[in-house]
Amino acid sequence: MKKIISQRSIQSFLLVTSGYIGQVACSVFQKRKNGSIKRRD
Repeated sequence: MKKIISQRSIQSFLLVTSGYIGQVACSVFQKRKNGSIKRRD
């Protein structure tokens, strides 16, 4: 039982962490893109 609970919590933690990292990376990448290349739209 303990293993299942810990595995689940680790999975959810990884999911949240990866999602947060992805958001940050996306925002940083967009800022860089906007800084170096002017927007067309």
